[in-house]
Amino acid sequence: CRDKAFGCDIDKFRLLLPVVNQNMLDKNIDIEVLTDSCWTLFYLLEGSDNKCVNEILNEIKLDHLINILKHTDNHTVLMPAIKIINILSNNNRIDLIQNMLDLKILENLDHVLNKNRKASINKEVRSILVNITSVAKSKEKIQVKRV
Repeated sequence: CRDKAFGCDIDKFRLLLPVVNQNMLDKNIDIEVLTDSCWTLFYLLEGSDNKCVNEILNEIKLDHLINILKHTDNHTVLMPAIKIINILSNNNRIDLIQNMLDLKILENLDHVLNKNRKASINKEVRSILVNITSVAKSKEKIQVKRV
């Protein structure tokens, strides 16, 4: 389904979400399967309404998606993972942004910026940072917890 924007018909894709989630959880998964799972999730999210985003967030473990950023330098899997996070960070939900911050999104994005020289990935990372700061600036307090 690469390069095809489907939008989210949650009734059609509800059965697919557990498989995508399981693929992101499996530490021994083939990189191509992980990449395809991330692209699938990206295409489901792209152009989706809040109901679909919420349904996907109920099924997908955000912490595993964020951890992909830290544990791989493979551009083929980084790009869809970052694009997913970019869509989610642009959702303008303070609870989602706070959850991302609690899951150490900033540290993981820093890792990507420091390890990666691909302009398209760095552009997506900068966009996520703008989204986070925009929501933080316009909403109630968002807290970054220091460890």
